[in-house]
Amino acid sequence: MKKNFLVASQLICILFSSPFTYAQPSNYNHEEAHDYTLMRHEKFLEDPILSLTQEQKDKLKKIFSESKAEMKKAGNEVWEKRKVLRDAIIDEKKSEKDLYQIHDDLDKLQKYSSSLHFKLMLKIRSVITSEQRKNFFKKMESRRKNHHSDKDKL
Repeated sequence: MKKNFLVASQLICILFSSPFTYAQPSNYNHEEAHDYTLMRHEKFLEDPILSLTQEQKDKLKKIFSESKAEMKKAGNEVWEKRKVLRDAIIDEKKSEKDLYQIHDDLDKLQKYSSSLHFKLMLKIRSVITSEQRKNFFKKMESRRKNHHSDKDKL
């Protein structure tokens, strides 16, 4: 009974989730989303709230450049496995056991991708000062609050 409930709840989450989880719309362009992430790295380097020195910018550019290929590969693997899971959910020939296996594989890929992002954050942390980190997180918190207040208006 618990297993059936779990599968049913996962299916609901997958089928009715946001476009950045399992149920990506068919016209979603993963490559464009990745390019947007890289553009955010460039914006990070030029953010006036950080007041990065040229030396810091150079170090961060190197860090972003070195991590780019591995992060892109991990993101593509997650994206592909999400499509596999979405298709498997629709396929009536797939058993619950099959779905669990695909989900477990996806979970492992997502954990690996998350680990890469965390390692990148640690590298960035080693380059910027504690004051720059505080200013950056204040800005991010402000953006989050504004974003949520915009959602409340809907």
